[in-house]
Amino acid sequence: MSTLNRKAWGDLARHRTRTLLAAGTLAIAIASLGFLAVPGLLNAAMNGQVQQGRLNEVAISTRVTSLTPAQLGALGRLPGVAAVSADLSYVTTTTAGGTQNVVIDGGGLASAAVNTVLLMSGRLPGPGEALADVADGKAAGYTVPAGGTLNVRDAGGATAALRVSGTGLNLAYTPGANSTGTPVFYTSAATAQALSGTRGYNHLGFRLTDDSPAAQDRVIAEVRAYLTAQTGTDPVTSLPYTRAPGYWPGQTGFNDIIAVFYIITALALGSALFLIAATMNTLIAEQARDIALLKALGGRRRQIGGIAARTAAMLGLAGAVAGTILGVAIAYLLARYFAERIADISLGFAVSVPVVAASLVAGPVLAVAASLPALRRALRRPVAETLTGAGTNGGYGAGWLDRAAARGLPAGRLPDSLRLGFRDVLRQRRRSTAVIAQVAVAAGLAMSFLALGQSTTSYIAQAIGKLHASIYVGEAAGGTAHPFGRRALATVAATPGVSGAQPVETSAVQYNGQAYMAWGLGPRPLYSYRLSAGRWFTAADAAAGTPPMVLGPVVADASGARVGQVLTLAMAAGPVRTRVIGIDTGQNNGGNIVYFPLPALERLDGTPGTANSLWVSTASPAHPAIDQADTAVASRLAAAGYPVTTTKIYALEAQVTASENSVLAVVEILGLVVVAIMLMGLASALTMGIIERTREIGILRCLGARSRHIRRIFTTEAVVLALVGWAAGILLGWLIYQGLLTGVRHEADLTLPQEFPSAIPLITLAGVLVLTLIVIRGPLHRATRIQPGTALRYQ
Repeated sequence: MSTLNRKAWGDLARHRTRTLLAAGTLAIAIASLGFLAVPGLLNAAMNGQVQQGRLNEVAISTRVTSLTPAQLGALGRLPGVAAVSADLSYVTTTTAGGTQNVVIDGGGLASAAVNTVLLMSGRLPGPGEALADVADGKAAGYTVPAGGTLNVRDAGGATAALRVSGTGLNLAYTPGANSTGTPVFYTSAATAQALSGTRGYNHLGFRLTDDSPAAQDRVIAEVRAYLTAQTGTDPVTSLPYTRAPGYWPGQTGFNDIIAVFYIITALALGSALFLIAATMNTLIAEQARDIALLKALGGRRRQIGGIAARTAAMLGLAGAVAGTILGVAIAYLLARYFAERIADISLGFAVSVPVVAASLVAGPVLAVAASLPALRRALRRPVAETLTGAGTNGGYGAGWLDRAAARGLPAGRLPDSLRLGFRDVLRQRRRSTAVIAQVAVAAGLAMSFLALGQSTTSYIAQAIGKLHASIYVGEAAGGTAHPFGRRALATVAATPGVSGAQPVETSAVQYNGQAYMAWGLGPRPLYSYRLSAGRWFTAADAAAGTPPMVLGPVVADASGARVGQVLTLAMAAGPVRTRVIGIDTGQNNGGNIVYFPLPALERLDGTPGTANSLWVSTASPAHPAIDQADTAVASRLAAAGYPVTTTKIYALEAQVTASENSVLAVVEILGLVVVAIMLMGLASALTMGIIERTREIGILRCLGARSRHIRRIFTTEAVVLALVGWAAGILLGWLIYQGLLTGVRHEADLTLPQEFPSAIPLITLAGVLVLTLIVIRGPLHRATRIQPGTALRYQ
């Protein structure tokens, strides 16, 4: 080891506690770079699943249509089509307690050329058997173990028993990736057809030779033309689904979350940089006399700076190695968590080489960069001033703030120990500023995440709370499903416990390549709309030549539309010219929604006079009463020839809340990275303060100061720093919170309500004070155990 390296190592070894704290802080900051590796690791895993499962680039939903093997072969030979598979999706309910909806997907299973069902456990199902989707338990809260029996209603209302032979995964249907919340079971096409009472298919999946948007549009047009020629009518019932190159189901929601991780990474690195700068400032300040002597002996600035740079680089390298190892573990665990959450797939251990390399380089670079300002000041300081000790108090007492503090805290009003604590905060301004900045960042981040959680809760309550329906009733997919007319409405209205029912048409539209949900509602719907412009529908609007519509807030922002403007929307039947008459502020479907008069949307969907869903209100809001009415409505409609699926709104709200809270909990836990850096920074600052004032502590002990007096001095200093940091953190937290809302609105097209109540800063204040009193116990223990004789000899 060279002389310069030994000198640098000696400077670090002289105060091991401070060195370990600084290296640990940098390690946590470097570990946060592991967040950057999560998208790459998850993309690799999910793209592997896409390839293995042969996920479609185009999916087309149709009425149940009988297709022969020759016709399917002809579809597979259309220009641009690489492969095609046909499925029958049958939505029904279980008969074991309540009205749990389930999806039965009947197709080619493991032999399907498109949307292959991957066998995860057990064996492939035979006749009268099914595979449970591997994500049913986590994403839908309902599962049947291998060897168990799934009892479902068939098209005739009878109970059919399906033996579950194992678990499988199909990315086109799995509830976790597609955010449906409905459990999925995979069977052969023959089993699904027997349950639904049909002899056909209602879903076609295509893999293409070219997955560009133009090629996808050409294939959709060719398929539609072929099916129309074969069946005599256009069987397409909704907008075709197209998958962009490199996209996998669930990617949009994941990208919204990872954007918050990047914010945490930036805050962690910035907070750590403050601490490293303060550490290097103290380290170089301790070496001021050595630097002055080297300069007096003819040492050049480059040589002297090289020693400090080596010291910083060693500190940075130690933090980088530890942080990189921790970051690799964090990245793997996060990627594994999201892989299991999205599709319940097992993620093998993997490492992002670019992120690892960047982490190893970042540590030394950050440490050296943080030391440069202090080193520049030390090298420019005159030798005589350094050797005589002039200016070592940092100019304390000369500034207006110092004089104001002296006047506000005169002797006699406060104990001397408290006055000394206040003085120490002002005497080391740079270090105090760094600590205050770290506390402000940590407190601000805590406030912003608490407020974000409050906004998320309010958003869910507002979105679902504006729906005054208790039960949603939909058609059971399959050949026996019938749209709801007056007879169905009368059947529901006469059910005990039901206070009202309204028909609702649900569909989808597309504008500028973006798909949006569409609802057909009446003039007085079971929905409390609140318009920001224009008006709601009247009875006269139903017969308008150009269908009127009210836009959700996200659609209005994305399209730039205004009241009175005419837009051309793509619908299942083709392009339709519509006129904007109002803009809503509600958050149904996250604001990605378009409202039409009910008769207008029924005509556009080709089912005039009938709707595909019902909203039902109950006389009592109690959950048992809703459960009872839900069961009765489903039974009565089935007996009247309307096989249905039902959804209880309170259960939907609970499911959405649990899903959002689980993601928010992960984000908040990762936000503790910055809080951990704050705690280490505070402990490091106090430890450095005790080291710097070792002789001063010895003098105070010689003058009769007791341990409690020393403890009170440093406790006062820590509490003052924490309080000032918390006060600054209120503004910073509000700014971070606004940034998070903007990011969510930009990335997720989701407008969350503003929620920053005064209770949040008060809760954060309590947390900051408690954590401060906990973290200073170590430095206080050290300070009170310093012996006067040892302290007076300290250099």
